[in-house]
Amino acid sequence: IFILLSSACGIFGNAGQGSYAAGNTFLDALAQYHVAHGEKGTALDLGTLLEEGYVAENKQVMTRLLRMNLLTLMSLNQLFAMFDYYCNPSREYQARHSQLCLGYELPTKNFRNLFIEAPPLAEAKIIAAEGLQMKLGRALGLSIESIEFDSKLESYGVDSLVALELWNWMTKEMSADVAVFEFVRRNESERLLEGLLRPRVRQGTLYPNSQIYVPQALRPSIYGH
Repeated sequence: IFILLSSACGIFGNAGQGSYAAGNTFLDALAQYHVAHGEKGTALDLGTLLEEGYVAENKQVMTRLLRMNLLTLMSLNQLFAMFDYYCNPSREYQARHSQLCLGYELPTKNFRNLFIEAPPLAEAKIIAAEGLQMKLGRALGLSIESIEFDSKLESYGVDSLVALELWNWMTKEMSADVAVFEFVRRNESERLLEGLLRPRVRQGTLYPNSQIYVPQALRPSIYGH
């Protein structure tokens, strides 16, 4: 019986740790390969350990990870219980069960579907803002409540790499209509919502100095005027 200690990073990735994520996905595939060939073993995709490791020794890092609302803490006792279970020689192994994902929570909302299905512009704007707050919070380790759209992204520590990640998410998940060079250069929270709402707007009055149509009732909340 062999146990491979992999990481949840191989499941959801992490900015700046592409090689680490790739190494963990290799461990997951290796476990599946060996089990498919009649051997016993599994890959445990661990999250954050409460008592040991880099995160446990750096409280600021732990606080930032917890604010992301993605990872959950695991105790050593829970980890050892996993070892006891998977090291049981009488346990049957199947290739499709060769990988166990631990220590993270799945997203509770599908913002792409919610955004597409929201008919009124006002509702779409709220969903877009909530999705951006969640994405920014996870990327920067900030609480969602602390992110306001009347502030520049740079005030939250957004650099060009994080901005590019946000742009990729916006264009893929919500079909945002904003060029990457414009987004990275301007780096403004207002520009995020504008780019998300532009494809959805179908009626209203052209707002001054803007290329999108926005109903009167939404102007103060989007533009801050």
